[in-house]
Amino acid sequence: MFSSLADGNIPPEVDQLKIFTKDLNRLLEQYLITGGVAPAVDQYISGRKIEQDTYDMFIGNMVRDLARWRHREAFARQVLRAIIESTRSRTSWNALKKLTDISDSRTVEDYGVTLEDSYVAGIFYRLNEKKGTPQYEKDKKIYIQDPFIFHACRGWIFGKNSFQLSLEYLRLGENRSALIESVIGNHLSRLMFIAHPDPHFTPSSSVFYWTNKKHEEIDFIISINDKYMPIEVKYSNSIRNDDASAMFDFFNATPRAHNCGVITSIDMLDTRGRYTIIPLCILLLLI
Repeated sequence: MFSSLADGNIPPEVDQLKIFTKDLNRLLEQYLITGGVAPAVDQYISGRKIEQDTYDMFIGNMVRDLARWRHREAFARQVLRAIIESTRSRTSWNALKKLTDISDSRTVEDYGVTLEDSYVAGIFYRLNEKKGTPQYEKDKKIYIQDPFIFHACRGWIFGKNSFQLSLEYLRLGENRSALIESVIGNHLSRLMFIAHPDPHFTPSSSVFYWTNKKHEEIDFIISINDKYMPIEVKYSNSIRNDDASAMFDFFNATPRAHNCGVITSIDMLDTRGRYTIIPLCILLLLI
C-alpha cells in the first residue's frame, strides 16, 4: 500500500477506511495520552486516568538502565529536558549541551545515544540525497519514542503528576502537533524494520529528514524498494501547494526519489500531482 501511495495511487482499501476517520482520530487522541503501554491503556480506558505508579515504574526502570552505563541521573534528566524542548527542531549535541549544565558535547551525545539504545529516544539524520546515507555530522532531529514515555519523562523532569501534566500539554495544538510528529517517526521506524527485519537494524539508516537550500524541511524520508519517499506531517485539512515546495525540490535533487510523496491531514484524502494527501490516522493504521 505504501508503494501505491509512492506511485500516486490511493489503494481501494485506503479509500474504504476513510469512513472510519472520525473514530480513528478519537482513538489517536487517546493514544497521544496512553501511548502503546498496555497498563496505561487499560487504566485510561477503564477509569479515564493513568496512575502515577505506572509512570514511576517506567522511570525507575529507565534510571536503572542508565545506571548500568554509569550515567548520572541528574545529567540524564537535563538531557531529556533539552531533547523535549527541541522536539520538532533540528539540533546538535552542542546546542543541546547549552541547555544543560554539562560542559562537554560528547557527554551529551553519549547520553543521547544511550537513550536511543534504551528505546526512549529516536534520532533522525538528514539524508544525503546523492549517496543515500545519513549525514551524521549535520543537525539531527530527536524525538521521544512514545507518548506515554514522553509524559512520564516530563513528569519526572518537572516533579509533577505526569497524567495531569499530559492533559495540560495536549490542550495546545502546537504541542499536540509536536507529539504527533514523534509518533509518525516512531511508526515509520517500525515499518522499515518490518520491511527489512534484521537484528542489527537501526532506524537512522532507513528513516531520515531532508532540507533544501532554502532550509525548508521535509519531516521524514523513508526508503521503499530502493527509492526514497518524502512524507510531510500536517495535522490539518488546509493543505496548500506551498506545503509541498520542499518536496518538489527533493524530487529534483534526488536521483532515486519516488514519483510521489505523502502529506498527512486530519481527514482529507486526495491526490494532487506529485503528492497524495492521506489522513494521518489512516497512515498510522497501515503501519
